[in-house]
Amino acid sequence: MPDTPPHDSLPQQAAPKCPYCGSYRVRPSSRRSSGKAHVRYRCESCKRHFKTVPVRWRAIMLVASALLVVGLVSLGLYLGRPSPLDDPAPADTPYEDVLAGKREAAARGNPQAQFDIGHALWKRGDYKDGLPWIERAAKAGHVDAEFLLGMAYLSGRGTLQNYRAALEHFQTAARHGHPEGQYQLGLLYREGLAAQRDKEAAYLWLNIAAAHGHEQALADRDRLALNMTTEQVTRAQEASARESAAIAARLTGDPAQRPAADGH
Repeated sequence: MPDTPPHDSLPQQAAPKCPYCGSYRVRPSSRRSSGKAHVRYRCESCKRHFKTVPVRWRAIMLVASALLVVGLVSLGLYLGRPSPLDDPAPADTPYEDVLAGKREAAARGNPQAQFDIGHALWKRGDYKDGLPWIERAAKAGHVDAEFLLGMAYLSGRGTLQNYRAALEHFQTAARHGHPEGQYQLGLLYREGLAAQRDKEAAYLWLNIAAAHGHEQALADRDRLALNMTTEQVTRAQEASARESAAIAARLTGDPAQRPAADGH
């Protein structure tokens, strides 16, 4: 049982417990701590010194820890946030009607039919069955399939989570004008999950997504700019203009690569 403090030592409710022997027979030490955030004590039972953190500093650390948790939760909400392609479908969605008539065309190599089958399976939660169809469509140049494949690797649905693979598929979708792919690409560069953190590259893609009407990309771009220098923002804007021109030229030269207007 731990010692009880003598009358001339600190009151029990104020006395810290010795971390070495568990005794409450402690006194403030004559040794002064070099840091103001700690108070040094000497245990009369084991004769050892130890430091404690004042209540106000413990409160500050608790608040900081809570803010860190909130930040990590917010990051989780940003990365892999649901997109129109990723939203689950209503329980009464007639999947067999969607799949009917698609399988023959998909078997002949029609990318849209392959994507429709994969997407229908994906939206009802059959990720492993849907992913091979989505991969086929992506290899054939289907932009929405490229984006959804990136989401699969980002979230680990139907496959192992792989940020580098997600980045590569988002890059392909983004460079063919997919706003949500541009947004997710910007987030990966901002957080440095698949490559070294790059604020300018993040601003570039968030800026392009914002220009395509992505409201969250606009808010995230402006927030990111607050932590960038004027020179960094200027370079990112110039790079964004060049990339936008390249995307426009790519879409004009290959209309079949245009993403669907409604994101499907």
